[in-house]
Amino acid sequence: MFGVTSNQQSNPDLRLPRGECRFILLHPEIAGQRCSCQGFWLNKDVPGSSCACGHQACYHEPGPADDSVSREEHDGLLRRVAELESELRRDGSRRRESMHKRIKSLEEAIEKGHLDREEEIKGVYRSISGVYHNLGLSQVLTSNRLTNQDDKIEEVLDKTSGFCDDVTSIRSRLIDVDDFVMSVEERVVSLLGDVVGSRSARHTRVESRRPLSNSGAVKTLSRNDVSRPWTGHIIFLQSASQSEPFPSESRAHQRCRSRGMHRELVFPDQSASTFSSTISKIYSHIVTGREWMPLSSRSCNEEPETKIERLPPEQQLSDLWSLPFLQERCFPSPSTDSPRQLYIALRHGSLAWDEIRAFPTHHPELDDAWSHDDKLDGPPPAPPLLPVALIDDPLRTSKPLSPKPILSPTPAMAVPTPVSLKRTFSSASLEVPPPSSSTKRIKLRTSLPEPTACRSLDTSPLTREII
Repeated sequence: MFGVTSNQQSNPDLRLPRGECRFILLHPEIAGQRCSCQGFWLNKDVPGSSCACGHQACYHEPGPADDSVSREEHDGLLRRVAELESELRRDGSRRRESMHKRIKSLEEAIEKGHLDREEEIKGVYRSISGVYHNLGLSQVLTSNRLTNQDDKIEEVLDKTSGFCDDVTSIRSRLIDVDDFVMSVEERVVSLLGDVVGSRSARHTRVESRRPLSNSGAVKTLSRNDVSRPWTGHIIFLQSASQSEPFPSESRAHQRCRSRGMHRELVFPDQSASTFSSTISKIYSHIVTGREWMPLSSRSCNEEPETKIERLPPEQQLSDLWSLPFLQERCFPSPSTDSPRQLYIALRHGSLAWDEIRAFPTHHPELDDAWSHDDKLDGPPPAPPLLPVALIDDPLRTSKPLSPKPILSPTPAMAVPTPVSLKRTFSSASLEVPPPSSSTKRIKLRTSLPEPTACRSLDTSPLTREII
């Protein structure tokens, strides 16, 4: 910063220093920073020996620093620099050569990769062209096959239409033959003069085509109508004298449903024989050895209840129970759109609740309805009184008691005459006629376990349960 001039050299006072200032500045940002003065310069404006930098002479070096070097050191330094330069040139040439070789190998690898990719692309294009060629061939073959299939389908349709025409002509001929047979049968029946008494000579198709109407006429049905299946909701009542069905919320209704007395059945055709055989098969555990019949039911518009009554005696023949007859006489509504609900019952006698409970179970979830009900089952029976001798004897009390029904004699009853014993699969009746002219009878009826073979297993495909 401050150099040494000639004025200072001509100064007679040679005791002052001439070197750089070594004063340490007191700056908090920079620690250990010295003054930048390079040589002492006496400040004549201020008395004393202070330098122009503002520091005293004691802080300056006595003389300037000797920066000179010897000749040998200078020559050695030049040789070393020349050696380093030559070594650097050799290393640079080697590196350049290796770099050129590496770049050349990379260029060759890249060129080879380009060639390989071009070959792969060409192979892909060849594969795609082969796929398109195969697709074209398959399309041509498929179109030819479809054309052949269309021709075959047209031939089949032509043959089918011809068969349909033949079937239609045969059906018309069969109808004509059937009509002729019917006319012959009607002539034979009219010649015999007793239609009701000759049920064996009457054909089922005659009855299905001659259901009763309000005026007693017969509604004619074709052969196709007779062969059509129909579905009906069959309800087996406890007794034929029951005038109304059980309400749907009542316990009696639930008991009947739990034992399968309410079913929805599918009948293969509309003939009376099919209806009778299906009912006898499905309810075989009830009607085996007994006579049953459908009941007439009518629902009035003014009253929501359904009225049930017996059919007239002349209509209780099983040969008359075809679908038109049932629809006219037994269904609640004669219209075909209304649900076909039919009530049936035993012709003689009734079903006791104990007997119904022994039937096969169809809805186990309704078994709670079989708990004791005073209205249906009457008051609960009192426990039997045991004799004192049986109570005291431990051997006799250990054996089960089998009480037998005892008939107490009455004044009106005389000595019984011959006894007739009648048994069926489901009950046994004991008839004791008195000697008088009266028609009174005393009947003892006990429920017997029905055979397993007589129970309906509902294996017929034509039945389905109503849930």
